[in-house]
Amino acid sequence: RPAIMLISPPTTANSSQVPSALLYLAAWLDKEGITNNIIDIKIPRDPFVSIGKADIEHISNEIISQIRDINPVFVGLTCYTTEYTVVMPLAKRIKEQCDVKIIIGGLHTTLRHEDFLFQDSPVDFVVIGEGEITLSELINTYLKGSSLENINGIAFRKENQIIKTQPRERLLDLGILPRPDYQKIDMEYYLKPTRYVVRLLLLSGLHIFTTRGCPNQCTFCANKTRMVTYRPLMDVVEEIKWLKKNYDIESFYIADDTFCLKKERVFEFIQLMDKLPYKLVWAMETTVRSIDEQMIVELKKAGCIQIDFGVESGSQDALNRMKKGITIE
Repeated sequence: RPAIMLISPPTTANSSQVPSALLYLAAWLDKEGITNNIIDIKIPRDPFVSIGKADIEHISNEIISQIRDINPVFVGLTCYTTEYTVVMPLAKRIKEQCDVKIIIGGLHTTLRHEDFLFQDSPVDFVVIGEGEITLSELINTYLKGSSLENINGIAFRKENQIIKTQPRERLLDLGILPRPDYQKIDMEYYLKPTRYVVRLLLLSGLHIFTTRGCPNQCTFCANKTRMVTYRPLMDVVEEIKWLKKNYDIESFYIADDTFCLKKERVFEFIQLMDKLPYKLVWAMETTVRSIDEQMIVELKKAGCIQIDFGVESGSQDALNRMKKGITIE
């Protein structure tokens, strides 16, 4: 009996981007000796066509069927704000039909944990902030029957009150995290050539991360920590090499909030890419303040052919109000 099944929300069933958060969680739980599975149901559909009610109903039924077949102790859900009205009804149905404890993490839980812990909520535990260490501690502590109030970064209901524990400190050394566990999802689906990794080019590729967090102050952003943590670049390149060897990827997209924060780190990455015996094309996102002419030249040599900038507006007044820290010039 697996300790936990991690569930991709039905709203992501047509997404060509791998569920990175779940892959990191699964790999960490494996490292900690906690048995787990991922349910990541896919449907063939254009990613720009939103998933309809009939699809959500079908996918939810399949999720519940798999949970009942495998019978885990916990079910782990993830939730963006836009997914709340799908994830919470799914959690209610799981609770009614399966004998499991439900844990929810993700961006919305970090911002507003109380939205998941109302009277008679199907949710048993909420993870606030980065999930890897918190989730493994929560599972192990619960299975031992010990008190949960000493676990940082969670919230739950107890005697009609919401208990929120001390904040979980950010994980400073991302090098302790194992490579995302790609083998727990249907990689054949994600490796089909698509135009959504490097824009407009029909390529097989995946999104990867080299950092977590962003130092900027944009007022519209949910990330308020202003703190960036870094993966060792050798780990990143080893992941790219592993993906090339095992899945023959043609491209990748660095999905960091802002890739080019440290100039010396960008050039170190370029040097490591230059040593590979093959060329991959890739893309990334950064800010206009983070690059210069020399960096662009070297990035192109290393295979980077697309840079996404968060420009947001052509009005300087609007940029100032958003605290973008950039000028129209």
